[in-house]
Amino acid sequence: MQEVFLGKLSSEDVRECLRTNKTIIIPIGSTEQHGPHLPLTVDTDIAVEIALKVAEKIGCLVAPPLYYGHSTEHAGFPGSGWLQMETLGRVIEDVSVSYAEGGFKTIIWLNGHYGNDPALFVTCTDLTGTSKIPKDARVMALTYMYTLPDDILNEYLSWEKGWHAQEGETSVMLAIKPETVKMEKAPVEWPKFPRNNALMNAMFQGKGTVRRLMKTGIWGDARKATKEKGDKFLAEAVKSVAETIEQIDSIWSEVGHSDEAD
Repeated sequence: MQEVFLGKLSSEDVRECLRTNKTIIIPIGSTEQHGPHLPLTVDTDIAVEIALKVAEKIGCLVAPPLYYGHSTEHAGFPGSGWLQMETLGRVIEDVSVSYAEGGFKTIIWLNGHYGNDPALFVTCTDLTGTSKIPKDARVMALTYMYTLPDDILNEYLSWEKGWHAQEGETSVMLAIKPETVKMEKAPVEWPKFPRNNALMNAMFQGKGTVRRLMKTGIWGDARKATKEKGDKFLAEAVKSVAETIEQIDSIWSEVGHSDEAD
């Protein structure tokens, strides 16, 4: 099987890969607390695992991940680190431009942390179709959770299953990096929020809000996690992300790269 991780290739290797596939996936996540039982890099680790498996399916490359995102809401927990939104946007732009100038025509940021959405979507929108990258290149962001069917997502991330370091994320980490999971310390915590997405989003706006709203730093019941649940979710996520990328490629090939306004 061809190596898909760009970090293990030489520049000449990459040049050869570009002859057959000009797509690169850049995983992006965060370094933030995930309770007493999970490592700080959960969001990045999961994004990397999905990216590598997707790349094997569609024949593209995976860039070294960006381990820092916008996670100021986790301030106050030891080990959590972050980039300000403006800084994150500049990093996304610079990395995207560098890969576009190096010959990649489709640069996909595969995101594993909701807090990165604003910087990713704005930056990718502001890059594609401008003079900052070659005219036939495109930069896009995919938050992998958004590609999943509702029934699969709700088993992983929902009001019933929890939202952070919960059963779902713990299960995936048991599947991909079991040595990093301390199930004997897995907690359960359900912050007292009404089931209202707008209220939840509003409550988490601000530096250090997680520490004020949660004792353990998790939201859900991590004790229910199993490797089998993690394996099932990963398979669904890889399938959904790969299909989404293929659909985008199909649509893009039909619409072309016209500079003319409709």
